[in-house]
Amino acid sequence: MDVKLLKLILPAVLVLSGCSTMTKEEADTKRAELDLMAAETIATLVEQQPELQQIIDSAEGYAVADFKLAKIPVVGAGSGKGVLVDNQRNETRYLKISRLDLGGGLGGRSYKALLVLPEREQLDDFREGKRLYSAGAELSAGSSNVEGVAGTAGYQTYVLSEGGASATATARRINISIDTQLTEMAESQTSYPALHGNLEPEGITSEEPRVWEHSLPFFAQDVIDMGFDLPLPYGIGITAVTLRQDLVLDDLEVGFNGGGTRPIKAVTFDNAEAKTTTVQIKVDAWLFPFMNVYAVLGSIDGKAPMELTIDGDEALDANGIDCSKPILNPPLCILQGKSLTVPVEAAYHGTNVGIGTVLAGGWGDYFVVLPITYIVADLNIADSRIDTLNVSPRVGKMFDLHDKGKLSVYIGATYLDVDLVIAGSLPISTPGGGATIDYKIHQTNKDKWNAVVGENWDINKYWSWTFEVGFAGSRENIITALVRRY
Repeated sequence: MDVKLLKLILPAVLVLSGCSTMTKEEADTKRAELDLMAAETIATLVEQQPELQQIIDSAEGYAVADFKLAKIPVVGAGSGKGVLVDNQRNETRYLKISRLDLGGGLGGRSYKALLVLPEREQLDDFREGKRLYSAGAELSAGSSNVEGVAGTAGYQTYVLSEGGASATATARRINISIDTQLTEMAESQTSYPALHGNLEPEGITSEEPRVWEHSLPFFAQDVIDMGFDLPLPYGIGITAVTLRQDLVLDDLEVGFNGGGTRPIKAVTFDNAEAKTTTVQIKVDAWLFPFMNVYAVLGSIDGKAPMELTIDGDEALDANGIDCSKPILNPPLCILQGKSLTVPVEAAYHGTNVGIGTVLAGGWGDYFVVLPITYIVADLNIADSRIDTLNVSPRVGKMFDLHDKGKLSVYIGATYLDVDLVIAGSLPISTPGGGATIDYKIHQTNKDKWNAVVGENWDINKYWSWTFEVGFAGSRENIITALVRRY
């Protein structure tokens, strides 16, 4: 695909993110403040321990944090900001840090910490955020002194107290996450591609170059250079569906006692509907920046209750049962001159596999998505495989929830076409003993289209949750899905 052509079509087909929570000038100011904090912290530590500069320079990277902590008996908490520097790639990411303490102690203090990461594996471990757990005693008083040096899992930590006093003996959990408002991330915080910054006339932004570190989607680096963020390329999720729909039944075939079935026309159908529950495992990948492909595997359970009213004479004639003898007629001749109402409770279960794609497009906070899914199912009541086509166009709007992620709400419609033949047998009572009536029925869903409303909550770039309700026509459904991206 020609890159120039790609630059022309992508702004029209990629989903764009909502507004940032701070202006570019505000973000630049905060980044500069954190960069200065890190430089001053390192300078103070190196002044007191000159050999530290060589340790930092030879390491793959390091993190510097500015932190405040308050402690009362039993519980303590703190928060801070920081920077993560990759020496080899000359890359900086900005951090949000929180700390929770459980244990004895009292006090409050502020401090700065330098965490040296000698190995590439250790640095990569921090690139998307990290949780650290530790336990022990801390004693601090005064300001501007080197508090200590500790090594945990190969990390070298240098702590510089700035003020306050505390004495604690606690277990600690420190949560480190990437501040995506300050960090130039090519990875989108939504499930769909998103615009990064303002596009200039030629489609290239004035931001620093960013590198896409994943093999998919194809042409990813081209669209990153144009100013777009992309979702993590791979996903795995679980989807649960409950569905109720009216059925259209025709082409009834009837037989007796396992002797095969034959078409019969004099029949009426009442109360025909299907209630289905299904659980699906879905794996997906972004093949192109505007095209996701996926595969599904799942189980299906349900019931399709209905009533068949059959003309007894036609059923006997269709199956060649002669009731003209004055005596010793077959027991099934009890149906002669009568209508037989047969309640059918077709309970079914089975498995399915399927493939599909999602095409995404939009502008600003508004978007359009088009999922298309083709599924093949194997049910215990069907005499052949079942092919199902599902198409669900949606339009919607994204809302920025700040630290709570992004919420997309949408409306749309779903086309569902299910076509199958069900078969079964039911016992009937005759004067000569038991008999069975065998049947085959062609079954389709009554209305192919229904309306949908739903939401997709991107909690962060790793996790998203979808909830959707279908209504109108003769079909109602509820769908919920949880997805983890990689």
